[in-house]
Amino acid sequence: MATFIEYSKMLCRPSWPPKSEVLQNANKMKGIDLTKSTCEKDLGVSLSLDLKPEKHIALVVRKASNTLWLLTHSLRHLDIHSKISAYTSYVRPQLEYATVIWSPYLKKVIDRIERVQKRFVKGLEGFRNLPYDEALKKAHSP
Repeated sequence: MATFIEYSKMLCRPSWPPKSEVLQNANKMKGIDLTKSTCEKDLGVSLSLDLKPEKHIALVVRKASNTLWLLTHSLRHLDIHSKISAYTSYVRPQLEYATVIWSPYLKKVIDRIERVQKRFVKGLEGFRNLPYDEALKKAHSP
């Protein structure tokens, strides 16, 4: 038991203490002050106290943008089909992971997510001058 508590201290997450301890020291565990958190990450989804997905979506978009930047700079000499394959393998799963839980419903949030895809499609050779809808159809057609 002592090693489990030490391990949870190392992770900065409390293990569940006995009820009597919780009632006596609401903000302490084994004499150590616990910090309050406004956001927790569980199974890759960030949950805030108000259960709004904005912080999670900002993290997802930033991670996907960073991955897209890395792909565009490292695969710039490949053909379009290889770039599309890399995008669908590395970037889209980051944008689509657990969308059932944090389902975007606000227009500004949907636009923020879609901006990553627009940047990818506009970065492909021969797609820059096409309207976004047409470029998207052309990029995803075999």
